[in-house]
Amino acid sequence: MDPLAWITMHNMYAASDRKPQGEAYRAERRLRACRSPDVVLVVGCIDNDNTRVPGGLVYKHPSQAEYPTHAGHWTKALETILQCCEREEESANNPIVFFGNEKFVSTYDRYPKGRYHVLVMRRHRKLQHDGQLRHIKTLNDLEPQHLHELREFHSFASSIASRIQAFHATTTSHGSLDLRLGYHAIPSLEPLHLHIISSDFDSPCIKTHTHIASFIPPFFVGPRAVELHLESAFADSLVMSVRKKRAIDALENTPLYTKTGTIAKNVPEWKRLNSGEISETPQGQQHSDRRLNSLLGFSSFVEPLRPRRFKVETGMKRYIIYMAVRERQDLEFARCLVECKKCCHQELRHCLQQDGTRHITLFDGILTASQASELSFEGDFDKISIDFNGWQPWAAGCYLKLSEESERELKSLLGRIKGLPFQNGRSGKCDHLSIYRRRASTSLPKAESKTEFSKIRKSSAFSKASVDGVSIRIKVHGSAYDECLVLKDSKSFKST
Repeated sequence: MDPLAWITMHNMYAASDRKPQGEAYRAERRLRACRSPDVVLVVGCIDNDNTRVPGGLVYKHPSQAEYPTHAGHWTKALETILQCCEREEESANNPIVFFGNEKFVSTYDRYPKGRYHVLVMRRHRKLQHDGQLRHIKTLNDLEPQHLHELREFHSFASSIASRIQAFHATTTSHGSLDLRLGYHAIPSLEPLHLHIISSDFDSPCIKTHTHIASFIPPFFVGPRAVELHLESAFADSLVMSVRKKRAIDALENTPLYTKTGTIAKNVPEWKRLNSGEISETPQGQQHSDRRLNSLLGFSSFVEPLRPRRFKVETGMKRYIIYMAVRERQDLEFARCLVECKKCCHQELRHCLQQDGTRHITLFDGILTASQASELSFEGDFDKISIDFNGWQPWAAGCYLKLSEESERELKSLLGRIKGLPFQNGRSGKCDHLSIYRRRASTSLPKAESKTEFSKIRKSSAFSKASVDGVSIRIKVHGSAYDECLVLKDSKSFKST
């Protein structure tokens, strides 16, 4: 039987739990016997069971030329790889994919740090019974509500590791294979991805201390340690937070232990003494994946104000429809906000958009009482991670400019608000989030205000900051932010 025909038949049986019969069975035995490295089995196979991985996978690391070209910032390189995996015409025989199903995908690491090194990620595609994991960028975004899907993700990764070990056992005489699964506490790439790496560290890509230390606990956080940490949360409103200073200290000061327990002075000496086998620390001092990781903590949110009341005004009034945001108290957005407050002129402090009221305007226009009362949102939506791209060039305040992707996603939600007469107002901009804006009560002259606002904008770029869009609301222009009506909350957020 032709190998490609066998692969097609193998995928069919793998998805149906039936064993191959007759010619298919004999072809499978012949193909497994030859173990040709040139035949890559079931790459891109879609499996309805999101944790099951078929046997017979062949590990064949692609060349650099086979990876897609990435034109953006290097930290977004995995996004390009995921987009490549989603394109149907490329997914069937994609050389950078080790295995993927409809929900998860395992790809070869572009710069492997061991003989075996793959990454496991959640696909971007939206499924009928979807979770929130496809929106997660790093460990810092994980919440207790993600536990169920995260366990499924880890189970898939364990199956991938088992298949790599099976391949190793039948193709080499080097003995058993030790694979390590885990996350970098502070990853260099997004979105969330789990490493599966062999402990030999036999790779020309190993060049620095960081290349080794980043795969040693506690900086290398095991899957079970992540689950245990989320299980220990005493409230669903908490979110995982990596202790950054402690993580950096662990990365920079992790000793390079050799097999004999001595500490190598540098990477070349470590490679020579280990002869291709990584050693963490002497026996008895090793970190366990079965207990909480010391680098992981929890933080809370700055939540949107809780709605108190909303009254539809008679006649025609100016209304604001907006996306209320939720902010992390310990991450980049909060840090940048502190920098802004430090250099803010005393006469402009009241111009700060207060905690719980920061938002992105979706619609600003005139509505009648009946129009306002009949508005509704169609369907559900997941919380939106809103990123920023510098400041808007507006002198009358400090307004963060949304990234093109965030702006596009918010505009798509605006189209799902039923009963909205776009012709009666300015709508569809979704282009900024106010930090400071000049108020009518500001005593500082306009020219001086503009100068002071310019100083604030220069103090912090918010380039790596983000917030979560969690609630679509409507209020009368000029009214308090708790005098609003919730049109729709995201799946993971409840206003009341």
